[in-house]
Amino acid sequence: MPWYFIKTSLLFLLWVGQEAAFAQHLSWRNFTADQGLPGNIVYDMLEDRHGYLWFVTDQGICRFNGYEFIQPTDTSAMRGSEAFVPTEDATGKIWFARLDGSVWFIQNDTVRAWKYNEVTASFRRKFRPIEALAVDGQGAVWMAIFDLGILKVDKNGIIEVTSSSEADKLIFSEVRGKIIYSSQRMQAIPTGYPPAHQRRMSVFQYADGSLHYLQHFPVLNPVHHTERGIWKLSSGDWIYCYKGVFYLIGDQKVIWKSAQGIQAEIIKETPEGALLIAAHWGPNAGLFYFASKEHLKKGIYKNLLPDHHVTDFCMDHEGGWWATTHHAGVFYCKNPSIEVFDIKAGLPAEEVLSLTSDGISKLYAGFRSRDVAFINYRNGRMGILPRPSVSARGVEVLDFDTRTQRLWCSNPLYFWENQQWNATEWYDPYIQWRGQVQAKTIAQDISGQNIWTSSSQGFFRIDNKTNEAFYLGGKSETAPFMRTFSVTPDAGGNVWITTPQGLKLWRNGDYESPPFDHPALKYQPRGVALLPGGSMVISLRSAGLLIRTGQGAFTHLTVRDGLSSDFITKLYCSNDGKILACSYAGLNFISMNRDGNWEITIIDKKKGLPSNHVNDALLIGTDIWVATEKGLACFRNLPAPSPMPSPVLEKLLVNNQNAVFAPVLRLAHDENNLSIRFFALHYRSDGDIPYRYRLLGADTAFVYTHNRVVNFANLSPDAYTFEVQAQNEAGQWSAPTRWTFEVRTAWWQTRWFRVSVILILVLGFGLWYSSYLRKARRDTEVRNKIRDLEAAALRAQMNPHFIFNCLGSIQHFISENDAASATRFLSRFARLVRLALHGSVDGRHSLREEMEMLENYLMLEQLRFRGKFSFTIEAAPEIDPEDTFLPPMLVQPFVENALLHGLKNKVEGGRISIAFSQNDGFLLATVTDNGPGFAPDDKNLSETGHKSIGMTLTQRRLEILAEQRGQEALLRENILAGDGTIQGMRVVLQVPLG
Repeated sequence: MPWYFIKTSLLFLLWVGQEAAFAQHLSWRNFTADQGLPGNIVYDMLEDRHGYLWFVTDQGICRFNGYEFIQPTDTSAMRGSEAFVPTEDATGKIWFARLDGSVWFIQNDTVRAWKYNEVTASFRRKFRPIEALAVDGQGAVWMAIFDLGILKVDKNGIIEVTSSSEADKLIFSEVRGKIIYSSQRMQAIPTGYPPAHQRRMSVFQYADGSLHYLQHFPVLNPVHHTERGIWKLSSGDWIYCYKGVFYLIGDQKVIWKSAQGIQAEIIKETPEGALLIAAHWGPNAGLFYFASKEHLKKGIYKNLLPDHHVTDFCMDHEGGWWATTHHAGVFYCKNPSIEVFDIKAGLPAEEVLSLTSDGISKLYAGFRSRDVAFINYRNGRMGILPRPSVSARGVEVLDFDTRTQRLWCSNPLYFWENQQWNATEWYDPYIQWRGQVQAKTIAQDISGQNIWTSSSQGFFRIDNKTNEAFYLGGKSETAPFMRTFSVTPDAGGNVWITTPQGLKLWRNGDYESPPFDHPALKYQPRGVALLPGGSMVISLRSAGLLIRTGQGAFTHLTVRDGLSSDFITKLYCSNDGKILACSYAGLNFISMNRDGNWEITIIDKKKGLPSNHVNDALLIGTDIWVATEKGLACFRNLPAPSPMPSPVLEKLLVNNQNAVFAPVLRLAHDENNLSIRFFALHYRSDGDIPYRYRLLGADTAFVYTHNRVVNFANLSPDAYTFEVQAQNEAGQWSAPTRWTFEVRTAWWQTRWFRVSVILILVLGFGLWYSSYLRKARRDTEVRNKIRDLEAAALRAQMNPHFIFNCLGSIQHFISENDAASATRFLSRFARLVRLALHGSVDGRHSLREEMEMLENYLMLEQLRFRGKFSFTIEAAPEIDPEDTFLPPMLVQPFVENALLHGLKNKVEGGRISIAFSQNDGFLLATVTDNGPGFAPDDKNLSETGHKSIGMTLTQRRLEILAEQRGQEALLRENILAGDGTIQGMRVVLQVPLG
């Protein structure tokens, strides 16, 4: 029969009132070889003390850290072969068995062979593989072996076998909280053997070094070793199973038995007392959920993984459920309190667009496929209504009117009544046109008299009694055509309308601005929902939510406050003031806490939602129903956030080479490029965990990332602390993980090197200073010599003949009664002597004083020689005579020589010129006369023909100064006319400045 005919027939049966049971399921995530699992055949699993999940497969053992499956290093010849029955010892080592019965363990992420495998080789060759494995607190290895019993090997290799003489038996023991059991093969019952002689299966418990009889059970046929088992409950009772028959045993008595046809591979009890039974053998395979022991007794269950051969089951530390299968890898349910309805559960499609409830027992769901389904959430039945003639966008809006019992849907607007969909039409008198009411949203007023809908142009009011529709918000100057996003009537008779032009009130046939304002209202409003007490919540395009209380207080919530998105697509408010805000990044559950603040809980894929694309949501009692693009989800209990553990530092690279996270790692100065990989063990996050890290010593600010690898390049020498935290689904940060390391300073930057350099510099400075002192002493000696020479020169310069002549001239002036001339002569003579004595005391004087002394000297000589010569003394403009200093009476001997030697034959018209200039750090003193010049043999002769002591001493002084500056101190030359005749002599003295 064609499928479309079958489906049409079923839909007809459903909408006329017949309902079918639905098969909602948990939200499972499947891990296979495509996600990195070594193989899809998974035998067993184990959660270790750190929270890692270990899986044993037909391709070896692996560990899962929430991101990836990691196989330990295995260099043995059995690498990659099957692994079974994993267990953990008291030290944290993981043990497992191979197909040949050999035992292995994992230490430091490396597979190692058990040292007593040869000791147990004889047992392994004779009996079947190991059924269970455990390690006690003393390091003894316990093995349950079919047809043998329990084999125990202590840490010294001493073997102890526990068995029974009975042929048909099951022996079990409890080792560090783990139950291991082994059964013995049963002999086949001959054909036609009388029923009265049915054989029995005896069950023994090994404890305190001996076997204790527990109970015996009848067996009709031979039983395979995998068709029996025993498990302990939290109450202390035991459940024994064989051939699909369950026995509850307490106080060594059978309390009840129940035949379910399910052969248990493992039984686990939840904290709430529910029983989960994994079954992979026989016709009934899957993971079976029994709400209690009574449900197991009565056979009331739900198969959570139908058609899957489930080999093992585990509840992790976060509350998630894990199931391994013999063909399809691993299944994970992060939140068992969530039920998912999809096509597998009987829904017509997966993309659910809208939800509503009749307030009694039924939930209605609208689909992109234009279907409408209902679910009776009290008795577990469902049905599908005929499709309304809505647009291809599907059933975008549903609303149930409890007064009229009408189910409204759109777009366009229909209502379900009398077992059929009825269209709602309106009449436009302006153009005399009748058409269907368009409805983007549907809302009821408090009185129940009207239904309000928004549309692309204006909005509508529908009278509930007459079903007459009235078009509003258009066809007038004051109320022009305006797109409306939502229409919400309140208890006060106001109608709140969201438009592209902002939030509006509809009063007296016209739009009005609201009686309040807020900066967030500059963003386009998209929806309004009413809260108790006159409060309201407004969704804003790309700006989150704005909540206004009845007292006029505002609260603006955005992503910064914890919203999953700033673009809210739909709003729902419950009667007790809870807000459901839908987005394409999950559902926001918003409620007010005791402190009067709004708390936001995000419900998304991390909490078990099939998809983050949420189209609608509804609160029925305490159950949250969520419409997504991948089905309908029901949260029976809002899951508490799972604490985020501190991140684990997984791998370290130093200069691209593997390194170890030592407690305090000291690195060389050039080992300063680090790569750190880390992860947080949080299965609920599906490998999408926000992290923040910082490197104290380089920066105190956190860096936020979803990457698990961070790189630090060219770190300067210093001590550092790397700190990283992870964030859970509730936005809570974990305790930090810290690791300290040091990049050592280069040897040339170390303290000892700096001290050595300082010592060398101090030693060098000492040597230099010693040399400097020696030079300073030599300079002092030179200066002392100069002073001695200067004193001698002064004494020599005061020529007794000159003094005698001066005194004679003074006497002549007195005798001639020329008192004025005598007075002037005596005054200048005294000034000359005073300047000469002053210079001899200070060792130097200014150029001004030198020029004054020379002027006094020459004027005395003028008086004595009665105007026989004239003279000039001048300084270059660039020289400041007051700020230029030189040794005293350095020029006077040469002036005296020019006067006495150069002008001795002149009766009149003699000229002496003295000029001071500056050149390259030297003071140049030029003495010029117009005498006969000099011959090479009379450089140091006076007019008397005797050697001039003043000239000799002055020349020696200049030579000493010249030696200090490396320059020639004295230059003499004749002044020649054009025809070569001598017209005078020029003497140039170079005196160092400063």
